[in-house]
Amino acid sequence: MGLFEKAIKSIQGNSCATCGVSGDEVPLHKAHVPAKSRGGSGTILLCPNCHAQHDHGVLPRRKQQKLGYSTPKSYRASLPKKRKPGGKTTTKKPVVKKPVKRKARRKSANDIWW
Repeated sequence: MGLFEKAIKSIQGNSCATCGVSGDEVPLHKAHVPAKSRGGSGTILLCPNCHAQHDHGVLPRRKQQKLGYSTPKSYRASLPKKRKPGGKTTTKKPVVKKPVKRKARRKSANDIWW
């Protein structure tokens, strides 16, 4: 455990910031508030359940208030950006390959039947 994690645990009391479950019962995760993909630099400790709820945008209103979000809109604005297929968060349009044009086959006398 690094010095940073020890400092967070001593400030936060070695418990989940939203539900209060002890770090002795379950491993606590570091969570960025707001999300790192939104430019967030604040770090808090959350239990695995609360961390998953927070990242998926389904954290209950009471827990949102414990994290300091005054409105549901401010909570949604701090959630991680949605990832594109392939794990990238870029906004570039995917490159679409053009279909290859194939030459039409000539019909011979053998291709015609009555």
